[in-house]
Amino acid sequence: AELIARFCCILNRALPWMPTHRQKQNLMLLTAKLLFVNAMFGLFALLPYGCGPMMSRIFGRIGYILGSSQRGAVSANLRRFWPESTLPPAKLALLVARHLVLSTFECAKIASRQFPGEQLRIDDKLKLQTAFASGRGVVVITGHLGNYLLIAWALRSFPRGKGYLSGNPQAPQGSIRRLVRARLERQLNSLGWHSITSSTLGGLAAIRHLKAGNLLVVLVDVPSSSRFGGATLFNDQFTISPAGVVLSKLAGANLLFLLTFREGDGSH
Repeated sequence: AELIARFCCILNRALPWMPTHRQKQNLMLLTAKLLFVNAMFGLFALLPYGCGPMMSRIFGRIGYILGSSQRGAVSANLRRFWPESTLPPAKLALLVARHLVLSTFECAKIASRQFPGEQLRIDDKLKLQTAFASGRGVVVITGHLGNYLLIAWALRSFPRGKGYLSGNPQAPQGSIRRLVRARLERQLNSLGWHSITSSTLGGLAAIRHLKAGNLLVVLVDVPSSSRFGGATLFNDQFTISPAGVVLSKLAGANLLFLLTFREGDGSH
């Protein structure tokens, strides 16, 4: 453990040569998490696409155990948005972990150019083609439904620049979720996408990006403040951030609403 800790110090140059006992423990835990995430992505890239559900059960359970610090927040969100559910919160949190692993498996297949095209169907494709051909910028609003990262794959044929509005990570530094997010962002970059920070300066950069005729994907969340705009989805009323609508108005860009769903047979 001490040798690994010292080796990490040499690589990162962020800690003193002789780390404290607590720093050694943190380095060991971070090393274990990094090995876990890298092994998971490497394994997913090698396995056949049909192994996704099995991997979601195995790694979903592992992630559920390792992500103990996140289970409370996940359970609270599930109770907030699905109060009518009869499943115990722990069971719902485990299902969420499996869904995240399956989505990660699909993203690993996209990064390795092994994602089967027949697994993805785009409804109302003419609307996309019309917006793409207009020469104006395009804002695509999506939400936390299905595997929303598949939008990067679905819109990869956009002929100009592609960006996405990225918020500040909510997960703690060094957590499994944060490490997976960093890995997925690198995969998005490999597909030609770049991140625009969700901030005042980022908003100005997004407007310039759109005025140049480029594409911007905005992932909206459900904030607690009532000052945000209302939207009806699945017969329920939600409040959502108006960022995408405001950006499209200011930049004179097209505005589309695109959601992803995973069907029972595993297609999208």
